[in-house]
Amino acid sequence: MKRRKKRKHNYLALLLLTGFLVFIFSGCDVEVETETYNITGEIVDNQGQGIGGVSISFGNDNETVTTSEDGKWSKGGLEGTVTVTPVKDDWAFEPESQQVKGKRNDVNFIGMEIEQGYTISGTVKDKNGAGVEGVKINISGYLDPLLTSDDGSWSKSGLEGTVTITPNKDGWAFEPENKEVSGEETDLVFVGEKDEIPVTKYTLTIQVEGEGAVNPEAGVHSFNEGTKVDLEAFPEPGRELKTWLGDLTGSDNPIEIIMDEDKEITAVFKIKQDEETGFAGGKGEHNDPYLVGTPEQLDNVRNYLNKHFLQIADIDLSDYNTGEGWEPIGDSNNPFDGIFDGDGYEITNLFINRPDTDNIGLFGRGLDNSQFISVSILDANITGGNWTGALIGFCRGDILNSYVDAVVKGGDYHSGVITGYSSGTIVDSLAKGILEGTKMVGGIVGRLYYGSISNSGSHVSVKGDLNVGGLVGYSQYSPISNSLATGNIEGIGDGSYGTNTNMGGLVGQFISTTIERCSSTGEVNGLNRIGGLVGRMSGEIRESFSTGVVKGNHYVGGMVGYTVSLTNNIEDSYSAGEVIGNSFFGGLVGQNRGKVKNSYSAVITEGRGLIGHNSTDHYGTGEGETIESFYNKEISRHDENDDESEYGIGKTTTELYDKDTYINAGWDFSSTWFIDDGNDYPKLQWEE
Repeated sequence: MKRRKKRKHNYLALLLLTGFLVFIFSGCDVEVETETYNITGEIVDNQGQGIGGVSISFGNDNETVTTSEDGKWSKGGLEGTVTVTPVKDDWAFEPESQQVKGKRNDVNFIGMEIEQGYTISGTVKDKNGAGVEGVKINISGYLDPLLTSDDGSWSKSGLEGTVTITPNKDGWAFEPENKEVSGEETDLVFVGEKDEIPVTKYTLTIQVEGEGAVNPEAGVHSFNEGTKVDLEAFPEPGRELKTWLGDLTGSDNPIEIIMDEDKEITAVFKIKQDEETGFAGGKGEHNDPYLVGTPEQLDNVRNYLNKHFLQIADIDLSDYNTGEGWEPIGDSNNPFDGIFDGDGYEITNLFINRPDTDNIGLFGRGLDNSQFISVSILDANITGGNWTGALIGFCRGDILNSYVDAVVKGGDYHSGVITGYSSGTIVDSLAKGILEGTKMVGGIVGRLYYGSISNSGSHVSVKGDLNVGGLVGYSQYSPISNSLATGNIEGIGDGSYGTNTNMGGLVGQFISTTIERCSSTGEVNGLNRIGGLVGRMSGEIRESFSTGVVKGNHYVGGMVGYTVSLTNNIEDSYSAGEVIGNSFFGGLVGQNRGKVKNSYSAVITEGRGLIGHNSTDHYGTGEGETIESFYNKEISRHDENDDESEYGIGKTTTELYDKDTYINAGWDFSSTWFIDDGNDYPKLQWEE
């Protein structure tokens, strides 16, 4: 009982204390600190991109904040309930505002840019007041007409200046025929009446010649007799209306024609010619390049060597085909250092005959900042001295997404179908044609030095004497990847020592270079250091193959003729085809001083099946070797006394068709190889 009384006394004490505190505070002025809070948010457009520069207010005399470039904002020190309202000229926001009364991090808004200009709207009704659907509302100065909805309504925003609105629908007449407006109107009414008696109709056939569009659009249109049709031409950038031809002549734009018979009209557009610059437009800047659309404008590029250019039409250079032909743009004293974007348009009939002049091509010489983008050169015939290529002779800049089909004959050094010399990047480019040079001769580029090639190809028949390749003649410190060559390679030397040397289906010679995921399929015919892929190598080859016929005398290989040192590696690669040689010739490598790993040869040859000869490398650090690599001993020479670790492992065709042969050797079939087990040799996965 005593314990229960004690608890009752405690409750009583608590009640007395609470009453005392209420008395004290109710009789005194006590300042109580109000709690503040922070809010954050983001303002984006309907594409999810942040909107910068939006002013956000919070009411109650709070200071505004402004969104950053990514649309984010934050505000601290707020009290009570605030109204968050975003404001920016020419923008509307959803919602218009939000009320917040405590800490939040999701006070977000979506902004919509308000179109400039004024808005007009209206309806097309029949004589009974019902809406007329499918009426074309043509607005002067705007290419695409509107169509009325099922209740006859229509609207158009973003208009500027004075425009004429003309309704049109086959079999209908409208009152009024058109209306002219110059500002916002929301109740434009046209009343249409369907013809109840036969109406004479005429056809208007509109055609376009050149780059541009017309309103009404090109095609065949039908109009009632006596209809006035406003024709308007809309040239593409760099063009202008030259004339109207047919049943309408002159160059007025827009122009009116009355339909009193069937008529045919052609809008003829031409390339503009700016009298000040000589181009079709532009300022020569990165975002506003000079527009080039005629042979004369292309020739004018030489007067602005550090500017930016955009080709806007196909260009035929036949008028420059006399004498020495085209004079290259830029030389050693005044090189090109700008950007030329061909935009996929063609340059045809380029002719140059300057065998005693260096730096020969459409462009002669380019500096580090030069770029050639989407340039297409067809039917070119080029003869030059050193540093000769159809696109550019000597290039220290980049060549991107370009295509050249040409016959090229170079001088003593550096010849290629696209460029003779490159120390830049060559990407997504293709060469076709015929090439002849002497030293450093390659289907795309003669010499590649501190540059690179990727995703490119060559279908070029190549002739040369020293360092000759289907893609590159001589490559140094320049990786080559995801590229191919299919043309035949042939030596043109007299057969004496040092001639017809270092010749390969892809590269003649490479130094300190990596070749990865590349292939060659053409025939290679030379003398010394001859390879289906590479003639002489000092670097690495990975995931590559060659399948052509390879013919030579010394150091001849289905893939590589000659490797230099133990640091040279050939890995996950193969050769197929045929190898014919005299000494040191083999199915994969002729003379091997490096390492061959996880590779195979399926080559017909009287030489050794994989390695023609292993020897000590140039630095005396050891001999070449093979690691888990195979050859077909049924179609090539097989010496039972060969040390398998040195010359490869001979297998039958059946064994080489068997996936287990390679799995047991540790080959990677998850990301590198695949095989039609039992039916074929392994192939590289990137070939699929």
